[in-house]
Amino acid sequence: MSLEVSKDGGLTWDSYWSVAPTDVIGSWDAPDIVSIDLSDYDGETLRIAWVFDCSGLIVDDPLDFWGIDDIVLTGIPE
Repeated sequence: MSLEVSKDGGLTWDSYWSVAPTDVIGSWDAPDIVSIDLSDYDGETLRIAWVFDCSGLIVDDPLDFWGIDDIVLTGIPE
């Protein structure tokens, strides 16, 4: 799972944050809260994309998954 950032309207993308697909972050009953600081891009217009690459991952449990929910962006000028 990675968060990619584009400063040129989506023409190019840079990986900004990532975690391996086999890493465990929380559970269904107790998900972890992950904060990603994008202050490196203060004052810039961005596009962000979540990318999940499971190539090479052997999934033997149908309950193995990644979920993204309740995204909050703060510090954005109106």
